[in-house]
Amino acid sequence: MVDIDPCAAVAKAKALVGQPVSPTIITLVPPPDLIQLHLSGFSDHAILMMYNGIREALKADDETPDSDERVYGVREFPDWKESEESLSAQLDSRNVKYVKVKW
Repeated sequence: MVDIDPCAAVAKAKALVGQPVSPTIITLVPPPDLIQLHLSGFSDHAILMMYNGIREALKADDETPDSDERVYGVREFPDWKESEESLSAQLDSRNVKYVKVKW
């Protein structure tokens, strides 16, 4: 059996059809369609880590001076917010306490 990284596969597919490739696909969290399918298998702690990764990426982007390119492009790519919403819904359904991202 060959191990395939689904995030890398999605990034490659998007790049092949000329769609922008969000850093969420490459770095911190899987795209929303994969999150919906697989969140039930993750521990609360793992979901919190992914959720906090989104918050930290947003913070890093917001602290970047306007003249510089954003490191993650959280506000540029809608899949960041979609991923945050999926993770947030999963945390809420598990009654996990966490600090919500302020968009």
